[in-house]
Amino acid sequence: MPWPATLEVAMTPYQVTEEPPVIRTQFEQGPDRVTRRATQYTSIINAQVHIEGNTMLDTWRDFWEGEAALGSAWFDMDIPTSQNVATHRVRIMDARLEAFSQRDASDDLWTLSLVLETDEHIRV
Repeated sequence: MPWPATLEVAMTPYQVTEEPPVIRTQFEQGPDRVTRRATQYTSIINAQVHIEGNTMLDTWRDFWEGEAALGSAWFDMDIPTSQNVATHRVRIMDARLEAFSQRDASDDLWTLSLVLETDEHIRV
């Protein structure tokens, strides 16, 4: 299932943190022992969505509670890289919805901060 097309994700700038699939064990003497634990990377992506109006807010809530299953379901999202835009399988680790500013709270302007995880290696 894809990310809703009506919710444009502001990915510029965005941050990708990679967790290499290794375990490091330190010893009192000598070099660390490094053990590979998986063949796949886990990448963490921070992004924002600017929501304007109740229609977009309802779209987000329907997606979050339905297709995204409150962060437990995987879905497809286009992630820009330095070369092109690639579709990655992601799921939401954290979602925070805040009024754009105190003054704009009555104007239905919101910022949705997302922390996404993917089990695919993103080449930025």
